[in-house]
Amino acid sequence: MKKYNAQPLDLMQFINTKYHDPFIHEWIEFEAALDTEKLIKAIEQFAGAFPLLKCHYDPTTNTFIENEQFSGRDLVKVDDTIDRSVLLTEALDASKKLVQFTISQNALIITISHLICDGSGFKQLIYLCLLYTSDAADE
Repeated sequence: MKKYNAQPLDLMQFINTKYHDPFIHEWIEFEAALDTEKLIKAIEQFAGAFPLLKCHYDPTTNTFIENEQFSGRDLVKVDDTIDRSVLLTEALDASKKLVQFTISQNALIITISHLICDGSGFKQLIYLCLLYTSDAADE
């Protein structure tokens, strides 16, 4: 089991969840339906380069602990019936996962913990999500 040390600010963010939900949300609308399997493969490739996506947070040790059985499926939820605006306020259980990719019709709603990145870092992650549109995700 791999562990990654968190920063003191991460612990502070976790403690403050009692007062606010430290999550960043992004809603991306596509012209056509998403290919769920291709997205799962892209997430798995992406998590290989950015392993915190495979982790949950343990506040008792202030560490990120990697899920040894990780699959991109762990981070993808498909729900065409959900009120998508609710997803923009969704909180995640950091003891289970720190990011969620929700597919709803032709939209992708990404929820990520502020423990992983700030707004600027999240923007960079979004750009890296272009792996979904690359040929590498087809392999």
